[in-house]
Amino acid sequence: MRDGEPPGATLDPAAATATVEILANETRLRAVLALSRRQAEGLTDPAVGFAELRRLAGVEDSGNFAYHLNRLQDRFVTHTEAGYVLTDAGTQVASVLHAGTLAPGETVTQETDHDCVICGGDIEARATTGGVEFACDSGHGFREVGLPAAALERGVDHAIREATRRMFSDLETTATGVCARCHQPVEWGLQTVDEAAGAYHATARCTACAMVYGSPLVAWAVADWDVRARLRMAGFDLLDLPPWELLDLPASPPTLVDGDPSADPGEVVLRLVFEVGERPFTVEMDGTATVSIEDG
Repeated sequence: MRDGEPPGATLDPAAATATVEILANETRLRAVLALSRRQAEGLTDPAVGFAELRRLAGVEDSGNFAYHLNRLQDRFVTHTEAGYVLTDAGTQVASVLHAGTLAPGETVTQETDHDCVICGGDIEARATTGGVEFACDSGHGFREVGLPAAALERGVDHAIREATRRMFSDLETTATGVCARCHQPVEWGLQTVDEAAGAYHATARCTACAMVYGSPLVAWAVADWDVRARLRMAGFDLLDLPPWELLDLPASPPTLVDGDPSADPGEVVLRLVFEVGERPFTVEMDGTATVSIEDG
């Protein structure tokens, strides 16, 4: 992106369409999956020769397979002296294919042992085409867009922990001012909510891909590495704490110190006090998740 251009201005729709069309073929996807399985074997050299790759992909027509393999080259597959290997983009495509997707309208649900900290209702895990959501019947909860439905196959506890890990990674990246998915700039908003729901919600919306990252202010605070480290030293392993239970941390509700939440989020100052062990500390942050820490 050049100076003065809006995010996505340099994206060529025709080139993007051509890239997608390359993958819209079963034979090509078979080749990508076959190469990914070979790479997953952890061999010193995962390159696969043409004949072996055709066999692994289950394609009989040599000429037809050569044509489709040629279409994948450069973007998704590269040819070395030892054979064919996936590019980074090809590996990402394989990851999406292995993660699996649900059909439109299909939902996978699992019960959890957790209660909603706002209304006391049962938290249920629900996987849809939009990701995995952990919520009660009233809609209180948490949704992780990037978590595939396959995460629930290893159990709901695994899915919760993985969603928590991804949440911290996403918020930590987004707090630097860029989208955790496409690394384009984000625009910030600050909303006042009920104290039971966290008092203030900060939202970062990507200006390019429209991904939205919204969480109570306490979640943005603990996404900061130094805040997490202090909590860990006090005995709190946040990866063992479901995201919705962050509202139960020994922290005061955020209080407004300066600024107008309905105006520029970057000019707002909010304060949280963490009463943990013998070393309480105070976090001050603005509406763009910029954090400063003081002891006491």
